[in-house]
Amino acid sequence: MQNPSEFANRTILIVDDDRFSRALVREICVQLGFGRILLAADGVEALEACRAHNPDVVLSDLLMPGIDGLGFLERVRSGRGAAPDRDVPVVFLSGAATEAALKRAMVVGVDRCLAKPPSVDRVRRSLRAALLGR
Repeated sequence: MQNPSEFANRTILIVDDDRFSRALVREICVQLGFGRILLAADGVEALEACRAHNPDVVLSDLLMPGIDGLGFLERVRSGRGAAPDRDVPVVFLSGAATEAALKRAMVVGVDRCLAKPPSVDRVRRSLRAALLGR
């Protein structure tokens, strides 16, 4: 059974260049009861949101124009993105990731990877595991 209050004191940052995907994932996070939901359309906006709001967890698309999910994650983990928390849990959500990209994501330090389309249950389990793993 789902417990919406388990995320009530958490801030999540959703990063996706597709407006429809952002809205869908945002709705899932509303259903999960996140206390604060931040949105970004690309890696640049995501880095700015991390600096300004220090989210508890990030759910990001992998493939985006400009700074993609991997570029964002590399900057966060290396400290080059100036994010307050280099160890913030990051979960990738992608519908077109290659095996090579997923392997690189694991090397860089992604916490979990999910395939699109997301379901409430799979997102909940992945975010819970990513948050508990820190």
